[in-house]
Amino acid sequence: CDVQSSSENQPFQYVTEQVPEEIAPNQQIVITSHKNIVNVHRDNVLDGGFRAFGRKSFDMWHELDAIKELPIFSGPDNAKMLVLDYKCNNHFLMAMLAYFIIHRGPGPNFIIHELYMALSEGIASIQPTPNEICDYELRGQVEAIAAASSEEEFKASFVTAVELINLAGCMSLTLHFNQDGQTTLVKSLTKFVVCDRIQSPFEQCENGLQTMGLVDEKKKNQKQWKEVFIFTIKPLDALQLDNINRKRIEERILVYWRDFLQDLEELFVTLKDLLAFTTGADEVPALGFNFPLQLSFIHLEDLQ
Repeated sequence: CDVQSSSENQPFQYVTEQVPEEIAPNQQIVITSHKNIVNVHRDNVLDGGFRAFGRKSFDMWHELDAIKELPIFSGPDNAKMLVLDYKCNNHFLMAMLAYFIIHRGPGPNFIIHELYMALSEGIASIQPTPNEICDYELRGQVEAIAAASSEEEFKASFVTAVELINLAGCMSLTLHFNQDGQTTLVKSLTKFVVCDRIQSPFEQCENGLQTMGLVDEKKKNQKQWKEVFIFTIKPLDALQLDNINRKRIEERILVYWRDFLQDLEELFVTLKDLLAFTTGADEVPALGFNFPLQLSFIHLEDLQ
């Protein structure tokens, strides 16, 4: 959310929507392009916010950005399907995912199997079921047609879904009630909603995944490609739990370390002094250091 204040003497307040145009000019709010840095740890996000807001260098008029989950996907957390959203640049987003994968960052380990198959073999290769329709209203219309067991029920479901049937070009399949026509209608409507409607954004996704030659790597490593995109439940063991605990401790220390580096900008001890203390050099050599500067962690278990 954004942080705004109506005067210097009043406390700041959180707002979840943009200030109306009629109000903003009277407040004479000027937001600068500079960014505030907030170091947080997922176990205690609020604590990191308190430290950042209490820092002398924190400026309320600087922007505070938040990355929100974009509606490019819809569905359960671990089985999402691509959906239409006019605001999203699918090519750009998938290029970002490709970048993360190439650099061994977080991968899209959340997409549904059918979307994975579409990305691997082409969207024409999949045969989705009504369960893959993310829009609950459209899914209900298709399921009602599939569940119809008589001509009366079929006609009733047709009335509800007539707009969808028209858009999909399936009106001819509703002239007579029979099992084959009913099955074909359900498959055609499902294919239209899940595949045909997203043809354009899907092509953008395919083009985005070509970033840095990722598609070529997909052809070479089908098994690893599947593991990157599809969520699988892996049994935990004692070693994994120990590594998780270690990582949590290290992440918490990193948050305070970054705070310490920012605080140096406000103290008589400077970052230059810290560099001289740790390396013996008060300037970064022209060719850089022989070894990259890095933090190492020593856990109590390592000393035993």
